[in-house]
Amino acid sequence: MVELDREELYRQLEEMENDLRLYPIEEGLEDDIIDYINGKELSDNEKWDLENRLEDFFYGAKLKCRKPTYYFTDGFEFYVTEIYIDFRILEHVRKSFPKFNQLSVSSEIEQGFSTLSVKLTL
Repeated sequence: MVELDREELYRQLEEMENDLRLYPIEEGLEDDIIDYINGKELSDNEKWDLENRLEDFFYGAKLKCRKPTYYFTDGFEFYVTEIYIDFRILEHVRKSFPKFNQLSVSSEIEQGFSTLSVKLTL
């Protein structure tokens, strides 16, 4: 019969929960992104602020960005260093941007390095 150490099991469970703890999106970030891709002019400081707020969200979602975010007419795309993204993290990103209808992930190889591209479109 296997003897279980209750304290050790609780500690392991707490570690797993902390590993999956994802931070919510900052209120207004999604609308600010939509305004920007719809042509709202931003000063350099406002663009820097938008980029930092988005990067903070990605960091809170446990995604490390490799390149700057690319904005286009109906969405935005970011590149991460992970080779594998847990589906729960992708689901968190998708639910955090409900006004964006589609999330797609693709792999790209650039200068011998593989990156994942995550794209959200309206």
